[in-house]
Amino acid sequence: MENQEPIVEKKKTTYTPSAKKAIDKYRTKNVEKYNESQRNYYNEAKEDPEWKQKFNERCKENNRKYRDKKRLENPPKPRGRPRKVIEDLKKAYLSSELNKKISLSPTIVLG
Repeated sequence: MENQEPIVEKKKTTYTPSAKKAIDKYRTKNVEKYNESQRNYYNEAKEDPEWKQKFNERCKENNRKYRDKKRLENPPKPRGRPRKVIEDLKKAYLSSELNKKISLSPTIVLG
């Protein structure tokens, strides 16, 4: 009884699949009318300081999440001139030595 989780009831919603289908159908048939009503709603809502504050907070949070996601996908690029690693220098030196030996000893192919 001590470790019981609280029971959470699901909210009942009237937004059924058939209602969703009807709304989508209306939006596709009346695109201009729907866009205008959304524009009017937004223009009225942005005048409300409480709505504007919530909107800005959501934007800040979503932008922070997006930046964090981008940082995880792409690690930061190194700045400045790339440093040569000793192993890379050794490989380059050995390959140049091999090229010199190959070019100095010509081979004759008789057919």
